[in-house]
Amino acid sequence: MTAHIIGCGETGGFWDGQGESIGCNDSWKFGKPTGSLIVVNSFTRELERQKFIADCRPVNGFYSNLNRWAHHPDYKPLRLKRYTKGGINIKEVYHTSTSTFIAISLAASQGFTDIVLYGVDFTNHRVIKNYLLADEVEKYRRYCKELNKLGVNVYLYQSYGALKSVLPEWPNQ
Repeated sequence: MTAHIIGCGETGGFWDGQGESIGCNDSWKFGKPTGSLIVVNSFTRELERQKFIADCRPVNGFYSNLNRWAHHPDYKPLRLKRYTKGGINIKEVYHTSTSTFIAISLAASQGFTDIVLYGVDFTNHRVIKNYLLADEVEKYRRYCKELNKLGVNVYLYQSYGALKSVLPEWPNQ
């Protein structure tokens, strides 16, 4: 089973809108609704973005760990566990500093065995850069290696961005 994770980076627009999908934040800006949506930020300083997200109606759930989004009609609470070094439990949903990491973990916990990332570029992220970016890339590398041991493969749709040295390109393009 394949899940498509759609982040807000520039390659997010490459997803064709087909198949099981989990979007992050305002990834619907690319014009293709995802089956599920993960929102783990309140966007209180970005009211237009906040309204855009609030108007999304994903058919498989609007996942968040924040009470701020509990009023959403498709709300499903996320129980997150901080990702640290060591083994993982495939049933847990882990977090680091990015919503796309959470989306990968959610997809794995739901039984998806191939996870394809779009828009997870980190080429112009306003927060994740410099040493934070290096740390996040290392966490993705370790976590995806642990998932691989459990039979879950994580791919980049296109070999582009900060993760291109740690994740393979999806062979089924």
